Amino acid sequence: MVYYPPAKEIVHFGGTDGAGHGLGGTWVFNRFGWKQLHPAASPSARSQYAMAYDPKLGEIILYGGCTYCGAPGYRLVQDTWAFNGTTWHELRSQHLPTYEPSPLLAWDPATSALELLAPPPGWGPSPPNGDFNSNGGVFGRWVWGTSGWHWDGTTPGPPLLFVQASAFVPKPGSTGMLFFSYQPYSGTCPVTSPPVKHECGWDPTGLTYSQTWTWNGSVFSKEHPKRAPTSSQAVVADPHVGRVIAVAGSRVWDWTGATWHAMPSKVPSLGDVIAAYDPAIGDVIVWGMQTTGPHPRPVTWAWNGKGPIVIQTH
Repeated sequence: MVYYPPAKEIVHFGGTDGAGHGLGGTWVFNRFGWKQLHPAASPSARSQYAMAYDPKLGEIILYGGCTYCGAPGYRLVQDTWAFNGTTWHELRSQHLPTYEPSPLLAWDPATSALELLAPPPGWGPSPPNGDFNSNGGVFGRWVWGTSGWHWDGTTPGPPLLFVQASAFVPKPGSTGMLFFSYQPYSGTCPVTSPPVKHECGWDPTGLTYSQTWTWNGSVFSKEHPKRAPTSSQAVVADPHVGRVIAVAGSRVWDWTGATWHAMPSKVPSLGDVIAAYDPAIGDVIVWGMQTTGPHPRPVTWAWNGKGPIVIQTH
């Protein structure tokens, strides 16, 4: 989900259904709730794509993704689209970023550019079936400009991870960025849910499988927090509280500048969580699937810095 300032709405696109099929719907959220749009043109159905607002263009940029991700019929999608609040239109680029599952796209206030974290040009094979493991490399930066995508180089920083739950977001009140990911795996070790004490996946402090880095526009610095979330379902900048927050299970965490801190309030524990800050409302809007009970259903709730407010269930 991405906030679109000109319309004062959050825009959501795509995803997958319960069977793994790609979705191609465009939805918007404002103080009146959700509404599906029917644009004259749209990107093809997909998931695991990157999306962010570009203030220079005044449009939302969407890049890449896949269909039937990791399943039979898997196919990469390497195109770039822009949303102007009414419809989508495709953008052309001579060069395309190297494939990375669920790449991270964000507006970098330090460089005043839209940046995508992905491998260097020509790095790694194209996955034949979605079983792609990019572990071992290092993220590089692709920048979107008037001539399309261009490679802006690699600096020592976060390792490449095949994990959908990661984030690269601005730090409120500064020109820096925060990178966070959580990947509860050790080689091919299967992780139980919940993890068994002292076995694979057991990580009570959140430090074994997490990565927290900061970016100042030229250098990545690895942080060494005392605690960290034990998942990263959604990580978003919250200017209202002046912190980056992470929604992880039934808890909300905030980045203090030195470590992660668990907020005391419990929140709805949902699956497939996504979030975006809505300055028109002044809250972080969170959407996810309530998986308890016989029939999963979507839930939308708002975080006001102190506790959750459930807005809508379906």
